[in-house]
Amino acid sequence: PAASGGRGGGGSRRSVGGGSESTAAAEATARAAVDRVRRGEAKQHDALRGAQVVNLRVSSFRDMPREEAERRLAELRCLVKSRGARVLLVVEDLKWAADFWAAAHTGARRVGSGGGGYYCSVEHVVTEVRALASCDGGIWLVGFGTYQTYMKCRAGHPSLESMWGLQTLAVPAGSLALSLTCAFDDR
Repeated sequence: PAASGGRGGGGSRRSVGGGSESTAAAEATARAAVDRVRRGEAKQHDALRGAQVVNLRVSSFRDMPREEAERRLAELRCLVKSRGARVLLVVEDLKWAADFWAAAHTGARRVGSGGGGYYCSVEHVVTEVRALASCDGGIWLVGFGTYQTYMKCRAGHPSLESMWGLQTLAVPAGSLALSLTCAFDDR
């Protein structure tokens, strides 16, 4: 249940996504994998060796004035850059982000369609996360949720799935057996 995405340098895809039957199972499994990285227990995985974990709550940007959003995004960029070449950027509220994005980018309900002075701080952070995950370097984007959350990530034009390069990794109900081997061996 780690829904994640991002692109690293050289065009290699750094995406893992996941879903579980319950949010609690998804969160527990994803947090266990992230905690292994945080404790430095991912040494057998070259891509994650020495990775630093940075947490992000997309919902904290809701209704934020442009100046404040720009300041916080500049802080995020600096934090990511200061952590070195390998960063695990953890989106802690993927469900909220997916719900917001799908509602804002679906058909006639598209927020901001029409008005030249439109600004949405959540759209700004989603775009910035895309840029961070797409830049050269070892930035991984990780989140977690149920299968329904992942399907919501596929809604909208463009979808959050395409913006962040999300892929799914299914974890059977009742199983906390997700290991970094399962999630990251395709590198």
